[in-house]
Amino acid sequence: HLSEATGRAGVQIPPGPLKRRMCIGMTATVSPLIPKSKFDFECVNKLKKLPCRSLKPILPELVEWLQDPNWPIARDIGRIVSRCGKDSLPEIKKVLNSDDELWESSCLYLVVSKWPVSLLGELSSDLERISSHPTENEKMGELDVVARKLLEKLSSK
Repeated sequence: HLSEATGRAGVQIPPGPLKRRMCIGMTATVSPLIPKSKFDFECVNKLKKLPCRSLKPILPELVEWLQDPNWPIARDIGRIVSRCGKDSLPEIKKVLNSDDELWESSCLYLVVSKWPVSLLGELSSDLERISSHPTENEKMGELDVVARKLLEKLSSK
C-alpha cells in the first residue's frame, strides 16, 4: 500500500512516483535533481535553470511527476520535460502506450501540446492509435479528441 512505503532505515517516503516505484519493488533513483515531494518547488526551480543535457539522465523520473496533473509541481515539470523535446520522446512514448489514461492526458496536455510540429511527427503512430482505436479509458478521458487535434496540427504544417 502506498501509504505504508518506507525507504532504507525506516525513513517515510512521501506520496508520489518515488513511493510508487518502491511499493512495486523498483529501485528508486536518488538524485538531488529529482523532486522529493509534490511541493518541492525548490528543486523545480533548480531544474528550470539546467540545460536539457543535464536533465537527460533523470527524464524518466521527471516524467513520473506527470502522473497526476493536480500535483502542484506537475505543470512546471511538464514545461521542463517539454523543453527537452526529442530527449523526452522515449519516455512520452512509454506513457502513451501505458494503461494510465490520466498520465497519458497529462503528458499530452503538459508536454506534447507544447512541442513544435517537427517533433509531433515522431509520435504520429501513437497519436493515430489513440485517435482511431482508443481504449475505453482513453475514450472516456477524450484523449482521442486531443490526439486528433495534435494530428491536425501535424497535417497543417
